Amino acid sequence: MLLLHKSQLKKSFVKYTITIALLAAVIILFNTINANIVCAQEQPNIDSLLQKANEGDPESQFQVGKLYETGDGVRQNYSTAAKWYQKAADQGHADAQVHLGILYEFGNGVRQSYSTALEYYQKAAAQGFARAQAKIGWFYANGFGVTQNYSTALEWYQKAAAQGYAMAENNIGALYEYGNGVPQNYSTAAQWYQKASDKGEPLAQTNLGKLYENGNGVRQSYSKALEYYQKAAAQGFAIAQAKIGWFYENGIGVTQNYSTALEWYQKAAAQGVAMAENNIGALYEHGRGVPQDYSKAREWYQKAADKGEPLAQTNLGKLYENGRGVRQSYSKALEYYQKAAAQGFAEAQFRIGWFYGNGFGVTQNYSTALEWYQKAAAQGYAAAENSIGIIYELGRDVPQDYSIAAQWYQKAADKGDTFAQKNLGFLYEKGRGVAQSYSKALEYYQKAAAQGNVDAQFSIGWFYENGYGVVQNFSTALEWYQKAAAQGHALAECNIGFLYAYGRGVPQDYSIAAQWYQKAADKGEPLAQLSLGNLYENGRGVRQSYSNAFKWYQKAAEQGDEFAQVNLGWLLENGLGTSKNISEAIEWYKKSAAQGNPTAIANLLRLGVSM
Repeated sequence: MLLLHKSQLKKSFVKYTITIALLAAVIILFNTINANIVCAQEQPNIDSLLQKANEGDPESQFQVGKLYETGDGVRQNYSTAAKWYQKAADQGHADAQVHLGILYEFGNGVRQSYSTALEYYQKAAAQGFARAQAKIGWFYANGFGVTQNYSTALEWYQKAAAQGYAMAENNIGALYEYGNGVPQNYSTAAQWYQKASDKGEPLAQTNLGKLYENGNGVRQSYSKALEYYQKAAAQGFAIAQAKIGWFYENGIGVTQNYSTALEWYQKAAAQGVAMAENNIGALYEHGRGVPQDYSKAREWYQKAADKGEPLAQTNLGKLYENGRGVRQSYSKALEYYQKAAAQGFAEAQFRIGWFYGNGFGVTQNYSTALEWYQKAAAQGYAAAENSIGIIYELGRDVPQDYSIAAQWYQKAADKGDTFAQKNLGFLYEKGRGVAQSYSKALEYYQKAAAQGNVDAQFSIGWFYENGYGVVQNFSTALEWYQKAAAQGHALAECNIGFLYAYGRGVPQDYSIAAQWYQKAADKGEPLAQLSLGNLYENGRGVRQSYSNAFKWYQKAAEQGDEFAQVNLGWLLENGLGTSKNISEAIEWYKKSAAQGNPTAIANLLRLGVSM
């Protein structure tokens, strides 16, 4: 195999982690829970509330600010909300100070300012207000207006958690889960998530579900994971809804059901969750639970890509690369791959390398391809590791080095990459960069073949046909050739024809041989074209026909097959199936003789032609 082909690219939609999505959700939830929600009890009459607020009552001022912030009964107006929060905050109203801080944090109705936001959070925190303490922790955890400091963040979260503030408990759990400011400890993370989850905090329920899903700090359990995702989803938490969709799409702890997956993805997508939008696109792209529709796939990928989701950007790039649902465009594909690669997305980095390696929409440049493959390989992306191996095996803008190629193939093969397994098997077969070993070659061919790799299936057939590292067995060879032929492997089809032509492992049958040669010859396989021509020349399994023999010899000869070239020269010399043409016959004899063919050399000597 000279270069990767498109089938190597794994379907990138099938797996994702929710770390980034959860962090985004933390930001959204942490700054909206209890901020934009008006208490469930009946609100006081607006006129009465305004009167008290104008009289200087801080609680009334705060309530009026909330009405304007949420647009409840009045036209939403952040500036007016800020004005009323300011009045209440100036009188020491802690809740108003927090709400005013949030407006400054996000620049709603006021000029955005982390320092001013922190100032009001600190005023409220000084009064022991838990939410403000948690907000200060959040600022230190993320370096908003302060130097990032996880230890200080933990101190503030602990103050809020001591008062039972669920979001602070969740955030302590997150510090332990990711080892930020504390030694990573999934068990401790689970305990903190559990505290917050028991209080009904949906983000904590989702995080706890994730731990159960992966068996981190708790006994792995898809059913428990789903239980917590459902708790969060019941509160409308979008990430949990997307996770439930993921479980149904992949049959994780539930019966696989694409339609149900779509329903959950749609719930999450309705709230703008980019990963859910991407996954809906994937369902349409692959026709899972819905009719296959590349145009709809593009629409959903576009929504997610516009939000900066790198997987969606990559998937959209692939649609443009292949012209599915959009006008084919390498430049548009590259544009989206570059957007995703700028975020460090390994598959996109690999795809850019693929473009440079093959000159798709760019000038072919193996050195640049290697640079991009190395970026992806640094993240353990197996296809990129395999591609680096190919560059070293073939010596493309690097010194050819089979040993280095083998090392890269090994990395990818160990990750289960079928192409790397096949390529590594080939090096062992030929003894290039590794000690020659048919048994090791067969081991890797079998790993690849188990995943359906057609070239590996063919190679195993070849080993059994020739007794390489195994007891020669034509019947077993035929079985493996048939597996490869079922995927359209031309040389496997040709070799099946060969087994029938010579009665190896099967009764000799030229007619069946001709059928298999024909399949492979139609795909352009020169050995099959040569063999089919031979059957026509001799009338074996087909009606004898020099003209058909000439036709197939010519096709193979034009691809450089030395035997077809000498046979074609013979037909031309003797006017069989074509007009007699000695000079043209000599030219074909010369081509064959240049490859060392003894029959061609003898024919030239017989005709008195010097080499």
